[in-house]
Amino acid sequence: MIRTLDLTHLPKKKYGGKYTDWDASIGQKTPFKYDGISGDLEILDHLSKNRIVVGYMGRTKMFRTNNLSRMQYRDLIDPDNEQIHQSHMKTHETFIAEVYEKFGDEYTVLSRYRGSKKSVDIRHNRPVCGYNVFSPSPNNFLRGSGCPLCNGTPSLQEVCILNIVSLCYPDARKEKFSGRECDIVFREGNKTIGIQYDGEYYHQDYQRDEAFNQIFLEDENRYLIRMREDGCPEIKQHDRLYILLISKSSKKESIQTKINEVFSVVEMLLGELNAPVLSDEIFKQSQQQAQRSFRYKKLLEEYIEFLTENHREPLNREANDLQIRIARAIRNYKFDDADMTTIRAIRKELGLLNEYLQFLKEYQREPIAQESRNLLARVNKAIHSREFDDEDLSVIFSAWEQLNLPNRMIIPNRVYKATVKFHQENGILPRQQRGRGEEGRLHRDLAYCMKNNLFSEKQLETVSLLRNNTPNYATPADRLVIMFVEFVNKHERLPGAGTEPGEKSLMSKVKHRLHRNSFSHEQHSIVEELRFMYSPKHVLDRIVSEYEAFITENKRLPYYNAEGAEGKLEKNIVRYLKNDSFSAEEKRKVLELREVYQKSKTSQSKKTDTHQSIIEFM
Repeated sequence: MIRTLDLTHLPKKKYGGKYTDWDASIGQKTPFKYDGISGDLEILDHLSKNRIVVGYMGRTKMFRTNNLSRMQYRDLIDPDNEQIHQSHMKTHETFIAEVYEKFGDEYTVLSRYRGSKKSVDIRHNRPVCGYNVFSPSPNNFLRGSGCPLCNGTPSLQEVCILNIVSLCYPDARKEKFSGRECDIVFREGNKTIGIQYDGEYYHQDYQRDEAFNQIFLEDENRYLIRMREDGCPEIKQHDRLYILLISKSSKKESIQTKINEVFSVVEMLLGELNAPVLSDEIFKQSQQQAQRSFRYKKLLEEYIEFLTENHREPLNREANDLQIRIARAIRNYKFDDADMTTIRAIRKELGLLNEYLQFLKEYQREPIAQESRNLLARVNKAIHSREFDDEDLSVIFSAWEQLNLPNRMIIPNRVYKATVKFHQENGILPRQQRGRGEEGRLHRDLAYCMKNNLFSEKQLETVSLLRNNTPNYATPADRLVIMFVEFVNKHERLPGAGTEPGEKSLMSKVKHRLHRNSFSHEQHSIVEELRFMYSPKHVLDRIVSEYEAFITENKRLPYYNAEGAEGKLEKNIVRYLKNDSFSAEEKRKVLELREVYQKSKTSQSKKTDTHQSIIEFM
């Protein structure tokens, strides 16, 4: 890591010659090196005694002069922290090469490599999983995590064989070699023996199996036994590869026959005679282990054991990320009701609740930030994620009251009771924009609890019933329709476009109910009929028809200053012509009508003026 900045060539002040003259340095460039970036910084301006403006690659930033001399200018040269980060990061091409070196052409990287912990899209190039696309972190993938669909729960036959082999060789276990997993591996002396159970469904790709054979058998002290079910394609022979052709049957007798064949090969390799028997107990245990839920049973046992030994919750990255694994399993509903009851009970007795109450009792105060392994943050998270039930919350609230601690959080029980009380008093649920400040706050708290699913099942059912059966409007629907009809009849237009007090609010309420479909069928019909009748398009059509009918009946244009409907009609026509609101056809029709009667009116006016001139002349 090299960081240099050359300021020696910049002009110095006249007296002393020690300090840089920043006014004289304006326009000067100074070379720098910062990790993998190099270039020239330009002095653009001197604002005050110790503040200057520096430019680089079209970007500018103000610095204190001492910050610049200390080389604290990364925000200017790399504001997004991309170039410096990438200078220490492996390239996309390097990651592709590592994937190919480890897996060959089994996987294809689909997205760009952006760091070891930022997920990438990878496709498994095998039909058995439907060419599954998944998104692991590059670190985990290169460690051998592989395709999640192809690394599923082991079969019953595989589990039975592993349990039997473990009786004779206790170190037998699954193990990965260059990212590829071998079902059973055990060691005896200087020999390593692997057993691979090849089911017909997952082992149709013979090239993949042969690639694993090459990886495993690259060491001369390794021996591989492959048990291949009927229907698996043939694979190449190898000096230290032993292929056993077996049936698909999962009956106990059939599995015992497979075990005997495996141990006959082991006896030939090691010279040891073993004749283990698959007992009913081991077979039943293997059936449980072969179920997908078995791993979560083991996880629950591990979690309970940790709580019993340590009397606290595991921290992040403790016990092989136990807290993350148990939280993920709970979030994905991997535990049944009985398991969740067990988890709540053990947590109440030995977990976070007990730890928190013990702290309150001992110190007579709440933990501060970062204290006691960040206890306060863990408690807050547990409350808002509903890890505590109603009984647990009651215990916490009682402890707060005893210590006179403020209730600083959105508590679902409190919000629920306040919502029910508000509904009983007002007949509606709390509203967002109108009403007192407490009502708006309760509305936000209720929305937060509903969004984050913080209510219990019973509370959620009650609140949902209130929301579904209670119209959340201060003005009843029938009264709103009457107000709407009265306004339209009085002003002969829809509310919202004028300056009458309350008309915009009235139209907003009507639109909101129409959008929520909270009017009855009859009310909806009345409102929509008026909206159609006084819609801009329909109003223009109606006015043109009324204008044509008036002219046809009276043989003249309506007077502009006339009272009543006649004057209003002429004013509307003039206004719509001025604002160019008519369509081209409507405008042509109106102008043709006006042109005929405007000519007759003009000629009549000229005759009257001539007659008046003759009288004056005489």
